[in-house]
This record gives sequence, C-alpha cells and structure tokens, in this order.
Amino acid sequence: MFAEYFSTYYLQLHYGTVFITANYFIAVMLPVMFAGSLRRPRAWAQLAGRMLLSCAGMELCGVVLYTLLGDANLQPFVGGVVITAAAALLTRSRSPAARLAMGMGYTGMFFLTLGITMMVGNIRVEEDFDLQRALVLLNLTLILLLTLLFRRFSRMGDPAPALLAPLAAVSAASCVFGVNGLFAFLPLSAYTALPYSLVLMLALAVLYCSAFALPVWLRSNSQAQAERFLRQASENTLTVLREDLEHYNRVRHDMKNQYLYMKTLLDEGRYEELRAYWSDWSDQLMPPHMTLACENQTLAIILNMESAKARRAGVELDARVLTPAQLHIADPDLCSLLVNLIDNAVEYLALDDAPARRTVEVRLVQQSLILSVRNPLRPGDEEKALRLTTGKARPQEHGFGSRIVASLARKYGGAVYYQAEDGYFLVRVILTDAPAGKEQP
Repeated sequence: MFAEYFSTYYLQLHYGTVFITANYFIAVMLPVMFAGSLRRPRAWAQLAGRMLLSCAGMELCGVVLYTLLGDANLQPFVGGVVITAAAALLTRSRSPAARLAMGMGYTGMFFLTLGITMMVGNIRVEEDFDLQRALVLLNLTLILLLTLLFRRFSRMGDPAPALLAPLAAVSAASCVFGVNGLFAFLPLSAYTALPYSLVLMLALAVLYCSAFALPVWLRSNSQAQAERFLRQASENTLTVLREDLEHYNRVRHDMKNQYLYMKTLLDEGRYEELRAYWSDWSDQLMPPHMTLACENQTLAIILNMESAKARRAGVELDARVLTPAQLHIADPDLCSLLVNLIDNAVEYLALDDAPARRTVEVRLVQQSLILSVRNPLRPGDEEKALRLTTGKARPQEHGFGSRIVASLARKYGGAVYYQAEDGYFLVRVILTDAPAGKEQP
C-alpha cells in the first residue's frame, strides 16, 4: 500500500505539486513555530531533527489516509492537525494556554494558506507547470511569513485568556474556508470566497498577535505607572527633606543668639520662662534623621532619610561619601537610584531570618559617581540574589526598583554590576556621562 501511495502521490502527481510541497511546508515550519531560543548551534540541530520527525509524521498520516480511504487529498489538513496537536502536547516549556493559542493559530493559518492557494488557481489538479510553480511559491510565502510573525509574538509570553475564545472562533472559520478552497462545498464561487478568506487571514493574524501582545502591553503600562509613582514619591520626599535641612540651617545660624538669651534667663533665675522657651525652641532643632553630613546637600538629605528608615527596620546604614559638592546627576535621578538600592537591601535584612549582622554599606566616590551598596546574605541565597528575585507576594507587581536602576545607568552612559560571594551581595553602579542633551559641570 505504501508503494501505491508513493507512486500515486509522488510519481504520477495525482494531486499536483501544490499538495506535495504544502505537506512539507506545513511540516517543516511547525517546529519553527514551537521552537524555543535558536541562539546556540545545539538548538539548530534539535530544530533540524524535529523538522525530520514532523515530515515523517505528515507522511505517516498520508499513508494511513490512503490505506483507509483509497485517497490522500486530505493529507495536508488531517496530517497538519495531527502533527500540530502533537507539537502542542509535547512542548512542555510553554503554558497550556500558550500551547493552545499557538496550535489554534497555526492550524487556522495552514488551512487558510492552502485554501487561498487553491482558490487563486481555481483548480484541483493542474497541468500548467508555470501556474503550479506560482501556486507553490504563493503557498510557501504565506506559510513562511505567517509562521515567522506568529513565532515572534508567541515568544512574548502567555496569551490573554479573554482572547482565546475569539481566536478559536476565527481559527475554526479559517479551517472551514480552507477546506472550501479544495472542495468548494460552500455556496460561494472562488472569486467570492477568496476575499472572505483574505479578510479571515488578516483577522487571524491580528487576533493572534493581539492575544500575545496585550498582556505585555498591560504589564509595561503597569510598570511605567509604578515607576512614575515611585519617581514622584522620591521627588516629593526629597523636597520635604530639603525644606527640613534649610530650616535647620536657619535655626543653627541663630543658635548663638538663642543660647545667649537662655543663659540670661538662667542667670536671672527665671526658670519657668526658660523652661517654656526651651520647649518652644527645641522643636525647631535638627530633625532626628539628620545625622549624616557631606558636601553634596542632596546626598546628605537622601542618606539621612534612608538612615532613619533603616533604623526603624532594625538595620544600620554605614555610609561613606567622597564626592564633590556638585554632581552631574539630576537630583530626582540620584534620589531614585539611592532609595531603590538601599530600600532593597534594608527590606532583605529586615526579614525574620536575616543574617545577624544587619548593616547596609553605602559607598559613593568621584564626580562621575561610583555607587556601591553591600549587604550580608543568608547562606544559600547567592543564586537567588543574582537572579534579582523578590520574596514578596505577587512578585509580578514588584521588582520595579532594579529596572529603574538599570534605566538610570543607561541614561548616564553607565552600567550596573551584581556580585554575590563571601556571604555578601554587592551592587555597583557606575555613571560616567551627563544625560543626553546636557553638559557636565
């Protein structure tokens, strides 16, 4: 039976060259659709092996159909469905929703491409070699372009669940119009069915791409909103602390006069007045969080704010600053950079099972700014720290801090380096240039 199938299908070309090539186009591009990263030579070798298995599966379906029905004109459709279902079931690296969407998209795509090819030729068996060649080229172009498009979007992540049902409906309609291109069972001529099929193909492509792109867009939008919120919060905090420092500087400037007046009250024995005056004036003294000083006022404000927050969490902040009074980094960017790095370290050390030594070391040197933040690690946390994973509930809603730090490093022509060894986690940020459009002081 296999010899008869081979003779009918390949030697006599009973079904034309379009069906033969369509079988292999569908079988070869299927592993491309479901393949993972292809950056390594080994991945390409695995892809080639899967292509051979896919082609073998398609031929096996053709032999079975010919044996059961005495005909194999349904091979591209039936064989394509079988090997696509097998690929979706065997691709364990993707979620069930992603495999389902990829399977529906690919199935609808190859049904439509073959149906459109047959509608364009308006034939079942064609003797014109030039027309056959044109149809083969059309079929190859459609399958290749749509497969690469679908692969590009499917690698974005999981699809939106709300779009799976519409995708299934469009895929089913695509299958109907694809089979109609071969058997013409719908009350439509080829000239009428072809525009409908082209619209369906466009709808399938748009819906498939939207299903995978929508969650990415929603996550990006949520992250952008969170980053804007964190940045605004940092700017507001910086403004408040700057006002506190300016107020303290005014109080300190007038401190000599205040001491002189209180000494007069003390010498004259006016103790009640002295007590009342001291009570009023002491409220204006330096806030308890203003304990660190450096030449750059913004750095002093930020570090004092973070030191106060760390003390409330039971963590000590050891800050050493060797920078000039003027830095080329914008104050809001400097605030975002320091707050995100220090807060991450403090949150880790505030955990119940944190290391016994709860100290965050901060080092800032040079005008270009080399920032280092180091904290102790629990045994076995080195790999987790380097992956920048969070221990918070709903991790997809966190982790913005590391992205903010990375974007600020890129903005100033620098880089971020992570190191975990000898029981410590170290983050080093090197900023070298002024932001685009600005000159360095």
